[in-house]
Amino acid sequence: MINPLRGFSGLQFIRSPKGEFSRVYMGIAVRDLAFNLTAIFEPIYLYLFFEDNLTFPPLVLVCLYYGTFYLLYGLFSPLGARLAGLIGFRWIGLISSPIRGSYYVLLALLPLFPFLLPFALLALSVSSILYWPGFHVFLAHISNHKNRASSIGKVNIVGTLAAAISPVFGGMILVFFNYSALFIATFILLFISTFVFWFVPKITEHYSESSMGALKKTFHRNSWRITVPFAAYGIEDQINGIMWPIFLFLLAISYSSLGLIITLSLVISLVVTYVVGRASDKFG
Repeated sequence: MINPLRGFSGLQFIRSPKGEFSRVYMGIAVRDLAFNLTAIFEPIYLYLFFEDNLTFPPLVLVCLYYGTFYLLYGLFSPLGARLAGLIGFRWIGLISSPIRGSYYVLLALLPLFPFLLPFALLALSVSSILYWPGFHVFLAHISNHKNRASSIGKVNIVGTLAAAISPVFGGMILVFFNYSALFIATFILLFISTFVFWFVPKITEHYSESSMGALKKTFHRNSWRITVPFAAYGIEDQINGIMWPIFLFLLAISYSSLGLIITLSLVISLVVTYVVGRASDKFG
């Protein structure tokens, strides 16, 4: 059978053993480009949706929306990890991308069909439950143990580079078009990332812990030294990702300026991420 990729050196590199991390980097870059195209604008979109369709304070509803999402994600992540261990991250990436893409389609349809909101929340939850646990296990397998901090730092840098570019483009799309165009662009990028994930190596993991066992360990007294810092980081991260964009929007800052502000802050975090990754490998 003739190899359809013959003659395309770029795609041959994607399939080569030496390109394992490059395949991961490409998938992460495209996926993060898609996510961050809407990331800072999604809370604003939901804020405006709740403001137009419900009499309850929209900021409270936005918090309840994301609070419900993270509750579902936290409770069912062990199930996502078990599935990722069973079928491998490649299939998890292929399955979760269309589900996440449907989330943006549902968001675009909300002004016409507000009753689709619970389905959008479900699509966001399921795609995250499937993708993120498997991704972290996969990354641990293909990264070098001695240089794991640097490897993770490089992954974060790739994601941050994509995240730094995305808000500017997202803001410009909103200036010249609308939210529907923004969500369609995100859907297209997710489709491209699905293609890239097909070429990542197949790695499975034996996940012996039960879902309840994993939750019990998380809240066990011996785990507090890990649980509390991660919880604090999560709170800070969501304040930056949800409250901060809405705050800037309420200050009447334009979409293009909002995108530029977020881009500059992410460029700074990119440099810090690289330095911290190198320091972690050196000092432990």
